[in-house]
Amino acid sequence: GVVQPLKINITSQVGINTPSRMPKYLDSYNYALLYDEALTNDGLDKIYEKTPALEAYRTGADPYLYPNVDWYNEVLKKSSVLQNYNINFRGGNEIVQYFALLNVSDNNGFFRNTDSKHEDSSNTKVTRYNVRANVDININKYLSTHVKIAANIHDLKAPTSGGWGMYNKLELLPPNAFPVYNPNGTYGGNTTFSNPLGDILETGYNSYNSRNLQTNLRVRYKLNSLLEGLSVSGAFSFNNYFVSNFNNTKRYPYYSLKKNGDDYTYEQYSEKTSFVINDDESDQWRINTYQGSIDYKCLFDKVHDVDASLTLNSDVSYVSKDNYLWDTDSQFPYKYLTLRGYTSYGYDQRYIGTFAFAYEGSNLYRKGKRFGFFPALALGWIVSNEDFLKENGILNFLKLRSSYGTVGKSSVIQTSNRFAFEQSYINSDGYYLGTSNTYKGGYMEDKIADLDRTWETEKRFNVGFDVTLLHNLDITFDLFQHKRSGILVSPTGAISGVLGMSFSDLNLGKATNKGFEISARYSNKTSSGLQYYAQGNFWHAKNQIDYMAEEVRLYDYQYRTGHTINQGFGLVALGLFKDDADISASPVQSFGEVKPGDIKYLDSNDDGQIDNQDAQAIGYTDTPQYSGSLTLGFKYKRFDFETMFYGIGNRTIYLSGNTYWAFQNTYSAPESALDRWTEATKETAKYPRLSTKVNLNNTQYSDFWQADGSFLKLRYIEMGYTFPVKWENVVSVDAVRLFINGTNLFT
Repeated sequence: GVVQPLKINITSQVGINTPSRMPKYLDSYNYALLYDEALTNDGLDKIYEKTPALEAYRTGADPYLYPNVDWYNEVLKKSSVLQNYNINFRGGNEIVQYFALLNVSDNNGFFRNTDSKHEDSSNTKVTRYNVRANVDININKYLSTHVKIAANIHDLKAPTSGGWGMYNKLELLPPNAFPVYNPNGTYGGNTTFSNPLGDILETGYNSYNSRNLQTNLRVRYKLNSLLEGLSVSGAFSFNNYFVSNFNNTKRYPYYSLKKNGDDYTYEQYSEKTSFVINDDESDQWRINTYQGSIDYKCLFDKVHDVDASLTLNSDVSYVSKDNYLWDTDSQFPYKYLTLRGYTSYGYDQRYIGTFAFAYEGSNLYRKGKRFGFFPALALGWIVSNEDFLKENGILNFLKLRSSYGTVGKSSVIQTSNRFAFEQSYINSDGYYLGTSNTYKGGYMEDKIADLDRTWETEKRFNVGFDVTLLHNLDITFDLFQHKRSGILVSPTGAISGVLGMSFSDLNLGKATNKGFEISARYSNKTSSGLQYYAQGNFWHAKNQIDYMAEEVRLYDYQYRTGHTINQGFGLVALGLFKDDADISASPVQSFGEVKPGDIKYLDSNDDGQIDNQDAQAIGYTDTPQYSGSLTLGFKYKRFDFETMFYGIGNRTIYLSGNTYWAFQNTYSAPESALDRWTEATKETAKYPRLSTKVNLNNTQYSDFWQADGSFLKLRYIEMGYTFPVKWENVVSVDAVRLFINGTNLFT
């Protein structure tokens, strides 16, 4: 809230959402053609060439018996509708300042033939309602209160198979499996697959509803009578998050099709059933936070600026899960207790020093290990305020700064083993006792209790500067290094397996992350009133595993230590075997029978055999090592324009599964299979030979299936025009702005 008359801002947005890109698969003719080729490669007889099927797929002569279905096109729409509506109120006087917001957003999915009135189905649909109110009340010159209330409701509906399940089926289903509808109007299907369209329209829906309430009340009292700038405050916040599920499901019949003379015959799968309702699952989280603080802020003699604070904070979190009642750990609250403070001193707007600390405790750890102390120190020098740089027409502002400190992170612990410092036991083998040979089960130690488990810590160092040149160019630069220790890792390489015991992850891991980021912004205004600006950002960071207690490995190139976190390790592909002579002249590959057209791998250890011992670090990870953006914009009179390009690099993605591997378990095949190896294409082929069998050699984790994950996107663009409007009769309207925008329009 601010001290001003009431102002109301209303924004209404309606838009269209389209997929950036969709996977492409073979049509029925090419599927049959290549499937026969795969059978031949496997030494089996063709099944399509000997029947009318191949020609029927090509001509479309009988779309029921020989279908050619683009399932993505049949199930998915080209676009969906987005909606967002927002209204907020802002104003106040010297006593009360307020801000309130109401927001509704609605996002529909891409499934066809579904609508809100159709009781048997649902599109994927997300609707959110948000409410927020912030009120500051100055009761008198000493006492003030601050109230914040926020609530949101999140409704989600989807087909019973879920969005992910449906897209997975669309990946697998061959185009010639069955028609969408049979000649008699029933749904097509077979023993392997139900009908995707029927799954959407005839099996009901799942709905999910979450409600989140957040409240925050703070009371502050100024103690100026004791010391100018001194105040105390107390605060309480309550956060409740509740999730409920409602599933309304049923089954429907679908039929496979055969032809007997001129007539079609049908074989039924599944039965039509009535709805089954399940609404007995719900989860709830509650977090209560209590806080008390002492704050001091004052300026002495116009040159000494002092700011200090000391805060005691307590968080208690409760989790209630209907489907995890067997888990006793989840019945205990999560508790955190923190004492934190900082003090900052600035001299003459030139020299700045800050010391901060946090003393944090958690009930995740045993007594003696629950608390961690995390201090930090920062220094700054505003060089441009020195006499020797004042009144400089080129260098308008220059600040040098550096900081060093530690932060703490409570270790991530599985719910079933939250209190790792307590020994747990599991069912084990027993004995047959007595003359009746009665079996008596026993218990044994589960993972050995970790009495030393405690906080993960990170030491952070940063140095940087901020500079303004010629009043128009602002540049910010930061160089950083983060060294993390106490990361939970498996102690495989630190504890001998001879002990015959299993251990929880231990605080042994160490990693380093370092890099830099730079931002530059240029803005100007011409005499004609044109305002324009350009801002570029560039960021680079690379992490490294310093220690992870990994097991002893045979070769140095197999160690994960020294590499990036989540670094992929696999075989290095040398291309495709051209012929039998090429296979004979190469090391023996131990992943099954190898034929011409299969992937050829590097023998990393030169032992004459290709196996898992030849796997080494390949590619980058799926986390980019650098990113950059360029934002451009201008305002002229009532027109405004802004756009942003965004890109990332040094990123690798891995292509695997049915989207990329043809005919796995007789499933579909991607269009990339057209570039497969054959005798005619062995010099240029980009895809291995086709096979109807699971080819363990060609599906090994290797850089053959890696791809460059770098990209450049037109992330955002918006154009607007502001109309001057003066309506004084009913309500005063300052302006109406009409705009059009888009995100991710080009990749």
